[in-house]
Amino acid sequence: MNKYEEDLNYFLREIEKRHIWFYFDKSKKDLNSFVNEYLSTHKLDSEYKLSYFIKCIIKYMLSIYDSHTFCFYNDVKSLLVELRFIKDDLYIINAFNEGLKYSKVLEINNFPVEKLISKIKKSLPYSTEAWLKARIESFFSDLNTINELSLTDSNKALFTVLKEGKKCKYELFLDKQLKFKDDDNYDIALLDNAIKIRYSKCAFPKVGNMLDFVKKLKRISKDNNITNFIIDIRGNTGGNNTVIYPLLDFLKNSNFNVITITDRNVFSSGRFALIDLINIGSKTIGEDIGTSLNCFGNIKTFKLPNTNLTITYSTKYFDYDPLNRKLIQYTTKDDMKSIKSFKPIFYKPDYYVCNSLEDYKNGDDKVIDEAVKVLNSYSHMM
Repeated sequence: MNKYEEDLNYFLREIEKRHIWFYFDKSKKDLNSFVNEYLSTHKLDSEYKLSYFIKCIIKYMLSIYDSHTFCFYNDVKSLLVELRFIKDDLYIINAFNEGLKYSKVLEINNFPVEKLISKIKKSLPYSTEAWLKARIESFFSDLNTINELSLTDSNKALFTVLKEGKKCKYELFLDKQLKFKDDDNYDIALLDNAIKIRYSKCAFPKVGNMLDFVKKLKRISKDNNITNFIIDIRGNTGGNNTVIYPLLDFLKNSNFNVITITDRNVFSSGRFALIDLINIGSKTIGEDIGTSLNCFGNIKTFKLPNTNLTITYSTKYFDYDPLNRKLIQYTTKDDMKSIKSFKPIFYKPDYYVCNSLEDYKNGDDKVIDEAVKVLNSYSHMM
């Protein structure tokens, strides 16, 4: 037995013990059959192959219900590109190499992106198409995942792109010295008769705290006589769901008009923030989010002993009560047995708006522009 097979067995033992209910959808017998069938035609002789197989196991067992349980590489190998699905095509919207900007991705390491996406679908548990797109955007800028999907082991990736009708090839190298700007979790911006609040992570700001942030917000609102608020939670993949409470207390004012912007990267505690904002009367605009409202979550982790891999696993299940618009948490398998249905419940924005390739090229944000229009229409009605 090699070290990869040892780590596979370790994973299977530990996930059964640690996950709140790993066999809630399929039995241990189903799992054993799946593992044995896979190993009869595949060799586990590399870390990349082990990682992919573990992901396939998680996808098989937890399907659309648990996107929190996953396998990650301990070392981050990010390439300096930012990708975005626009309609059904994948584009590079930001890159240090100007030649790559706003190009359509056709191949990576000479594999058509459609073939790589097919492999991701077999190994990624996702409840929404939005989360599938979000993860593809992330995976294709991660050298570990590119190596895993293309069965290579390299410090570079070859991108074939289409730009202005021309097909070009670019080699992207790992460079840990360069990185995109890392913005703070929060900021405040004055717009046309509105204040935009960016809340991109359920975590305390890098400087100060949420109470100080809200004090500043109150002062700006009062000084400018503004009662329209845009809460931009795009990219909020979670954290501590209680951090937002002081902001919610301020926004509860019945004289305020609030609209929340969402996108495919809203996930985990990000959806808690969304539900809380809806419950104080916020309208919503943007895209579908990366999770169903009811799902597993509250992750913990363990590392595999012989390889560079970490497993995240869910310790709770959150059911959604649509009547009272709140999440109910379950902490044990026995508690979960009382749940009548695990059918996913999905969020849909009141106004569906997303940015186009031209918007990215021009530095425009159509979603914010439309949010301002919606708020102004509500203001005129008052």
